[in-house]
Amino acid sequence: MRNFIFPGEVVAERQLRMDNTYIENGVTRSCIFGVFDDERRALIPLEGVWKPRSGDIVVGVVSDVTRNSYRVKLTDHFEGIYVPGKMEGTVFKVGDVMEAELGPVGRRPVIELERPRRLSGGVLINVKPVRIPRIIGREDTMIRQIIDITKCRVAVGRNGIVWISGKNLGIAMEAILKIEREAHVPGLTNRIKLMLEERIKENKSDSNGF
Repeated sequence: MRNFIFPGEVVAERQLRMDNTYIENGVTRSCIFGVFDDERRALIPLEGVWKPRSGDIVVGVVSDVTRNSYRVKLTDHFEGIYVPGKMEGTVFKVGDVMEAELGPVGRRPVIELERPRRLSGGVLINVKPVRIPRIIGREDTMIRQIIDITKCRVAVGRNGIVWISGKNLGIAMEAILKIEREAHVPGLTNRIKLMLEERIKENKSDSNGF
């Protein structure tokens, strides 16, 4: 069962170690607006902004190229910078889509990027960063089934940018946007699976002229 939780509302009448909560007078309270999932014992945020963490995988667009570095737009408030080593041969240009890992995160809005990869072709969609964990799913179950069923290539950035490439990218995009809208709905993984299978079947029927 899932219940909507408001900031300051009691999540548990005892002390629990849980993201997006705080302890007050021996009880656990929410510090966000979200949904409490009894089965997962997790508080799922429904609103909020991306808080960069070292190790986050992000997707961004190269916005500037200098002699020894690349600037990458990650959000309206955060920018990445990638400084390639002497032996690294990948060359980017303005407008290229890059997937990378965040290095050390400080207080500055410019964050060092590591292990970049160019994402060629495809489309970018923006989703609420707080929905990204739901799009990925526990142990990657949600995103894995989208990739397996649509045969698309998908890169999901913790900063709320998703890159999709492939013949069925429209179907994959529909699924991801549906997850964003219905992140709080129980049984969503199975519902998305059924939707994907139905859309793929419809596509095959259309291709065969039926």
